[in-house]
Amino acid sequence: MDAFLLVEPYITGIISILGIFFIEAFVVASFKLYINQFLSPKTYHIMITLISGLIMTFFSIYFMMMSQKEDYYLIFGNLRMIIILIPIIFLNRNISLVSVILCSVFRLFYYGTTIVSLGYITIFSSFFLLVVVIQLIVKQNQVLTFIYSILSASVFWVWIYLTNFDGYHSYFFVAVVSDYLNFVILSSIAYVSASYLYHLNNLLFQTIEESLTDELTKLRNLKDFNAKMDDGFLKAREKREAFSLIIFDIDYFKTINDTYGHLAGDLVLKNLAKTIKEIEELKKVDVFRVGGEEFTIILTKKNGTESVRIAEKLREKVEETHFYYDNQLIHVTVSVGVTSLIKGLRSEITSNGFLELADEALYHSKHNGRNRVFISDVFTGEFK
Repeated sequence: MDAFLLVEPYITGIISILGIFFIEAFVVASFKLYINQFLSPKTYHIMITLISGLIMTFFSIYFMMMSQKEDYYLIFGNLRMIIILIPIIFLNRNISLVSVILCSVFRLFYYGTTIVSLGYITIFSSFFLLVVVIQLIVKQNQVLTFIYSILSASVFWVWIYLTNFDGYHSYFFVAVVSDYLNFVILSSIAYVSASYLYHLNNLLFQTIEESLTDELTKLRNLKDFNAKMDDGFLKAREKREAFSLIIFDIDYFKTINDTYGHLAGDLVLKNLAKTIKEIEELKKVDVFRVGGEEFTIILTKKNGTESVRIAEKLREKVEETHFYYDNQLIHVTVSVGVTSLIKGLRSEITSNGFLELADEALYHSKHNGRNRVFISDVFTGEFK
């Protein structure tokens, strides 16, 4: 029984810290999977920072309260430092900054502006700055940041016990060392656990990314196109926003394969993908390879005029690019079809019908000399 009472705070502390990192990993994964696609990169990072910071704040306050309990104060006080350290290493320092600021405000509000409150705010703020400086010095190396941070943190234990500003830390060398070792042990468990979760998180999204990426060209694949096309089209139609689809394929691609070989065809596909992503308007836009030599581009909030201009720029870029295989110049052109929803106008066309219109515009380009751009009117079906 005595042994259990001795280790029980460690068990409770370890479970608490592991629970935090699991919740944090779950939140980050959920945002990446379900919310990221609806937000701009800047908004996404702000949301992740604020929500993660709030999670860390909640648990830091919980640790603050637990550290007031007898037999718990050494361990749970240390955990508050750990949840400053780990997010800086694995996520970003802004999360810990949010947590430090909010916890400081809570401390002042709950306990008042006392020497003890100001002392703890100074300690945790100083520790935060220390880890950030170390991270900058070691150029964000995770292992070195962790090692140097826990070594440098020993200064805080000497400071706390020498000053005894809170009345709980009378100076005894053995007490200082044992308290600091608690921090080292718990930090190490937290670091290994966070490393594992971080690795699993990266592995999960690497697997998802690979399942949605065309192996040859590294563009998005048909599976990703179908999901984004249906979702984007339905939202644009409901909100009566502009929405455009560009479909294009390589002219006489079978002839290229027959004349130069399939290795040459593969090289053309890879170089075409690189060429497309060099176009300024398409650098941050998903381009999909949906068939052997067929590609699509979804342009949200782009009207027909803008989309045709981008499609024409794409066509010209490909025509002007020199494709070589085995020192042989291969002349490559593309035929392009476009269709668009018009902003402010209601259309009853379905996603499949919309796709068919773009496809018809593509075939119209092919049947009218190739190396051309045509747009299909979503209301009349006429080609322009």
